[in-house]
Amino acid sequence: MTAAPAKAKTMPDSPRIFICYARADNENPDPYKCWMNRLLEMLGPLELQGLAKAWSDEDVEPGEDWHRTIQDSLDQAVAAVLMISPAFLNSKYIRNSEIPVLLKNAEERGVKILPIIVRRCLYEEIKFKYPDPLEGPEELLLSSIQAANPANKPLLSMTEDEQDETLLKIARKLKGIVENPSARKPTAQSSANSAGAQPSSRVTWQIVLDGELSNTFDDKLYFQSLKDISCDESLSSIAEESINGSICLTVKGAEANYTVLESLINSGQLQEICGKRIEQIRLTQALPTSGRLADQSLSQLNPAMLPGLNNLSDSIQKRLRLSQVLSSLPSAQFGQILFALQAPRESIPGPSAPLGDRVAGLLEWAESPIGCGLDTLETLLNDFITPR
Repeated sequence: MTAAPAKAKTMPDSPRIFICYARADNENPDPYKCWMNRLLEMLGPLELQGLAKAWSDEDVEPGEDWHRTIQDSLDQAVAAVLMISPAFLNSKYIRNSEIPVLLKNAEERGVKILPIIVRRCLYEEIKFKYPDPLEGPEELLLSSIQAANPANKPLLSMTEDEQDETLLKIARKLKGIVENPSARKPTAQSSANSAGAQPSSRVTWQIVLDGELSNTFDDKLYFQSLKDISCDESLSSIAEESINGSICLTVKGAEANYTVLESLINSGQLQEICGKRIEQIRLTQALPTSGRLADQSLSQLNPAMLPGLNNLSDSIQKRLRLSQVLSSLPSAQFGQILFALQAPRESIPGPSAPLGDRVAGLLEWAESPIGCGLDTLETLLNDFITPR
């Protein structure tokens, strides 16, 4: 590979994939460290088949308005890949003109955002405001979006084969997105807007759990569980902290989805999150009486706005059960499980990492589009613990 791959001809209406990157990460004298070119090479077959068009600022034609063309492409995209690095996080244009648009479109139109960690950086600490980059009012911790690879395993630290495996994972995920338009569904809030209904306002709220944050993956597990239970794809993490033996998670999301979670907890249908007893759920700001749905029973809420609610309890219980079993395994047996599943090395923290981190990594991979699925993992564990 000595240069950027040749541009393939695509159908005019091919779904667009926006590549968000820093130019400094694509200008290395070593072509194998020109990360956008590597990604475009992996996505090339999708373009050759007319399935998708991978687009970056290098596609701006001479004489075109550079900013307007990029903004138009952002609005046309069905998915976006973020190639995250120090240069990416330092780019004012990315921060002010690209990420806010993508986050807004993800919330309103279901645009999928797929991060790749290129180099070690402050990915886990940085928040972005949207739709206005300065005023918000919404704010999202970038690491709340599941990346293709762990923050402690950037592309730069991988072997060439591991890099290809990570880029292939992204390509397969994108192929699934462009081939299945129904997967590109907007959030509950945007669904209500498109139907002409009154949109649900967004509120900031906290949930308090009995316990303490014991490893770096705990907060992500709790946050993802909250996102799954509330069916709120717009949910964003604001803060996580341990206070006097309790875990306090502060998040922001749609009011209607918060009400569902509050109803589940108050009715006793939901008592734990990831094995931690729920002590309290509360709003951090008062809601006007006219907008509050707390007096409604769960059965009165629109099921079409919150799909899959009736199945969430089983899913959460299965994740909790698997987490408890995996956390009780000796390190050697946990390694045998990874070997049997052929779990990719870049997705699971190494043997020197805390077991809790490794369990979280395995569960995240198992539930990902290229993972084995929780059912397969559960079957393997049952056979492993109680062999026939």
